[in-house]
Amino acid sequence: MPDPPSTLVSGQTGHQNSRETKDKWLELLKRRLGTFLLTALVALLTVFSQSITEKIKFALDRADARQEKLAKLSDDLGIFLFDCELEQEDLAEGATKRDLMADAGGELNAAISSLRDSEYSNRAMITTYWSAEKAQEFERIMGDIKNLEPRFRELNSQLRDQTTDKFTPEVANRASCEIKAQLDPLRNEVSDFLLKMQ
Repeated sequence: MPDPPSTLVSGQTGHQNSRETKDKWLELLKRRLGTFLLTALVALLTVFSQSITEKIKFALDRADARQEKLAKLSDDLGIFLFDCELEQEDLAEGATKRDLMADAGGELNAAISSLRDSEYSNRAMITTYWSAEKAQEFERIMGDIKNLEPRFRELNSQLRDQTTDKFTPEVANRASCEIKAQLDPLRNEVSDFLLKMQ
């Protein structure tokens, strides 16, 4: 006759006890596995978050640099156009006394110098942050500025060389009309260019 099943824990059989032990181990394993997976996930996120943070920081720095450089270019172009308009208006109104023209000419020369000094860095910045197409638009604008610049230099030379203290109305009016004919399309071109850069 077989022996009665042994009672291991409060009257349970060995088979039942084994099953409970397995269940307890599985439960313990689930808790530990969950903790392990959560820890591994946090570790992975920590490792990659530094890389992600650096990429975000780089993108924000690039956006800031882009905006700063565009603001500088916008200011330079705006100052140049404003100084050109002032000189053209002075010519149209006959306000061409030597000292007035010298003051306006000095400011205009400073604006032209600022644009010409930063021409290559502006071209590189536009190509880097926008596109080669935008850089070609900028080249056209700079070409128009370079075409307009000699007209102002010529006026300054004429004013220095003449014996009177101001231009004759005919000379002033002709110069004003010539400058205005170049300045109006340039102003529109610069405005369109800057609006597209935003």
